[in-house]
Amino acid sequence: MNGILDESAMVWSAPEGERVGRPLLVALHGHNGDEHQLAVAAAVLPPGLVIVTPRAPYREPGGWSWFELSESGKDAAASVTGQLLSWLDRQSGYTSLGILGLSQGSAMAMSLLRRDPHRFDYALQLSGFAIDTSPDAELARLRPPMFSAHGDLDTVIPHDRAADTAHWLRQHTTLTEKKYAGLDHSVSTDEMMDAAAFVSQQLRAPAAAG
Repeated sequence: MNGILDESAMVWSAPEGERVGRPLLVALHGHNGDEHQLAVAAAVLPPGLVIVTPRAPYREPGGWSWFELSESGKDAAASVTGQLLSWLDRQSGYTSLGILGLSQGSAMAMSLLRRDPHRFDYALQLSGFAIDTSPDAELARLRPPMFSAHGDLDTVIPHDRAADTAHWLRQHTTLTEKKYAGLDHSVSTDEMMDAAAFVSQQLRAPAAAG
């Protein structure tokens, strides 16, 4: 079922009967990762937060990906974005909704935010890039809170693409931007602690989703 989101492969931090009335965060793993990749990182996020980690739909030799790393991958990313939004249409009972992405998962997170900016209360992108950096008037009007983090030694994401993404985020979101000295294309403890503080701040703010 290549290209089709497998809802049975989603990993939840809380059983079904314990999710209603709590904030929800959708966490999207990176290229060649899987639904367990963010488990350690998620452990530092605020208690009470329900975290769901979907598995990307395209099989790779060492894991799974959200789309091909080429121009043709844009159509696949758009398709999977639609599938994730359709799945979210069937979720209910959460008090707020956030989206977090790592690397290629960040591209998906920003695609979701762009496609349906009214749905999400906040977003985080870690070591990622935006697929589309053209202007978006509605997203720029709403300016949702966004946490964006990169290591200064990241050689996986091309510098010009990271710069374009940063510029686009500054124009379209209320941005908290971090760069970590000595960090490559990975996640550090300091980065996750800063991300957790950002999420905690959003959970104290009035929520519009759910």
